[in-house]
Parts: sequence; C-alpha cells; structure tokens
Amino acid sequence: MPTIPHPRCNAPEDDETIWRYIPESRLQTFLDGNLWLSRANNPGFNDQFEYSLPKIWTESESELFRTRVVGCLQSQKSKFFLSCWNAGDNESEPMWSEFADDHRGVAIRSSVLRLKKSVEIAPLDLYLSRVTYAPIEFSWTGIPQNVFDPIIRKIPKWSAENEIRLIAHEGLSYYPNWTPKNIPEADKGFSIPVDFASLCEAIVLGRAVGSDTAARIQTALVDAGFHNVPVESSKLLSN
Repeated sequence: MPTIPHPRCNAPEDDETIWRYIPESRLQTFLDGNLWLSRANNPGFNDQFEYSLPKIWTESESELFRTRVVGCLQSQKSKFFLSCWNAGDNESEPMWSEFADDHRGVAIRSSVLRLKKSVEIAPLDLYLSRVTYAPIEFSWTGIPQNVFDPIIRKIPKWSAENEIRLIAHEGLSYYPNWTPKNIPEADKGFSIPVDFASLCEAIVLGRAVGSDTAARIQTALVDAGFHNVPVESSKLLSN
C-alpha cells in the first residue's frame, strides 16, 4: 500500500538520497524481499531516550494529565515499528562505523521515492517522516497533539544520523489478521515485503570489505536475480 501522509509527520522530499548501513550478513534479508521493522521499545535501539517525554509532563502536578495524557503516550511506544534511514547526498563516516560493522558491511543507497515505491506491495499502512533533533525539555510547546510526536523526535546527540523513519503503528496500520502475538519475534519487530529492485539504486561496499567478501556479495545479487544492481566501492578514504 502507498505510504500515507500524516499531519504530524515531517515528510521528506522524494528526490532525497537515503542510505541503509548494514552488516553484510543482513543483506540477504533485503535480497529475499523483506524489510525489517523494529519495535520502538526494542533494547537494540542505541538511544536510551527513544520516545522520552519532558519532565514538565511526566512530573505534572495534575494527576489527570499524568494518567490520561502521559500514560497514554507512554503506552504507545511499544506499538510503533520503525525502519530507520540516513538522509544525505554523501556517505557518513559515523553511520559506517556504528551500523555497518565498522566499514566491513554494505550500504544500500536509495531515495525517498524509491523507498516509497518499494513498500507499495506491503499490505499495511506506513508513514514516513524526518526526525527532529532537540533537547527533550525544549522540544515541545503546549500539550502533545498526537502519539506520533515523540516517535519523530530525538535528542541532538544523534543528529548526525539525519534520520528518516518509515513507521508502522499497531493500532493505525491496517494489516490483515495482524496482531503482535501472531508475528514471529513480535517482541522485537516484524518483516514486511519489499521490492528490492525498486528500492536499491546501488550497493556500496565498505572500505574494509575484502575481495572475497565483495565476490560473495556480487554472487548473492546474481543468485537473487539482481545482476543489474550496481556494486560500488566506498568513496571514504581509508584511515
């Protein structure tokens, strides 16, 4: 299904270049036509402040506000599922180091439009938003307007990620016969179908990828029927 606009989401431009940095071992998942969405409360997320709310809310003198508003928001974190992408015209040194096995993995180079087209085959509603980076205590004005607000905000420490998020929500995303209990490993997330040919503009090899690994990746692409997908070397210089 097409991605759905949401009034609280900061939609990126279609022509923006985006990257997904991954270890080599995870490339096969994409080649098999699967895109993993991580549950937002998955301990694997590196930001301990993910979906945090300001103290002016959590310590409000109004018990009614804490119970009905804050309590409602806090209960929503586990209902969000995310696929996170780095936006930028060029490769990112921090992203290679953090997410692609310290330059021994690969990066999938794509665009916002390609991502949107690639998930049209997924049988659920998906949302797309740029992440805003601001201190927790100063990133809010007034009261929260929507459960989406905290999931598209992060603290400035992570601003180098320049993140764009593909988002599913347990209560808002239509998925036939879907509840978390009947999705394998639903405590961590779940996979949706993705059209890899539409998604991938090129596979970029990390600067520490050796010739044997490069050959293995090329073979995997051919075996999966993606022999026309370009394979490039990282443009970042070696240390």
